[in-house]
Order: sequence, then structure tokens, then C-alpha cells
Amino acid sequence: MKIYLILGAIIILGFAIAVKKNQSVSESAKEILSENPEVIEENKIDATPTFSESPTSFPNSPTFQKSGMESYKYPGAKVINFSDREILMQSFDDPDVITNWYRSIIQNQNLNVKTFVTTKTNDNVLNKLVGVSQEFEIEVVIEKKSGENIIRISIELR
Repeated sequence: MKIYLILGAIIILGFAIAVKKNQSVSESAKEILSENPEVIEENKIDATPTFSESPTSFPNSPTFQKSGMESYKYPGAKVINFSDREILMQSFDDPDVITNWYRSIIQNQNLNVKTFVTTKTNDNVLNKLVGVSQEFEIEVVIEKKSGENIIRISIELR
């Protein structure tokens, strides 16, 4: 019976200490949040949108021309095969960097349907990006196999 009383007292004491600590933490958080309201006012950001007559463009992003597959060459990549409808390349850049580069190109072309699928499993990467308009479809596949440093980039115009 004494053991139950001692255990009960320890549990109640532990609970009381935890509640007290929680109160002191929340009180100090209130103090921190309420310090110097003037500073908060000074650092406000103006979120009013601005508009310009000229469109914004990303550096190194090509403007698409149906016959200009040259503009889809990834900077610094080794070209394995090149035709007017397909480019196969290899690069040592990070797959995410390559994917983001092509994503910005597809988004800047104002294509109607855009699909971006990224898959990473056990150090294998397979990223597919597709942009579609009434005139054409462009598909970019970025692939890295586990244990390899070479990234394969495939561009196909349909």
C-alpha cells in the first residue's frame, strides 16, 4: 500500500512540475512576442503588386521555336544525339537543378497543359516534364540511376 502512495505522490509531483514549466514557457513566449511593436511596424513589407509592360524572362531560358530544338540544349551537357525532333544529352549536374531549369522554360512558354512528375526512390531519379499547346507537345525526361553520376536528359518534340 505504501508503494502505491509513493508512486501516486511522484506522479502528482511530476505532473505539477510539468504544468508549472509549461506556464513559464508560455509566459516568456508572450513577452517575446510583445516586445517592441514599433520594430514590427517599421519592417512591414508592401505587398502591392506592380505591373510592367515588358514580360519578365529567366536568364538562359530559350524562347521556343518549333524548329529550334537547339534552344533546349541544357547548358554544359554532352549531346549524344540531336535531331529536329529529339535531343539526348548527359550531364553531371544535380537532377533537381536540371529539372528546375526545364520547368522554368516550359512555364515561360505559356503552354496550356503542364505536367511535372518527379520520382526519387533508392537513389534512382526519374523526372518527367510535359508542356502542350495546339501546335506541339514537348516532353523532357531526366533520369539518374542509383550509383551513377551521369544524368540522362531526353527531349522529344511531338
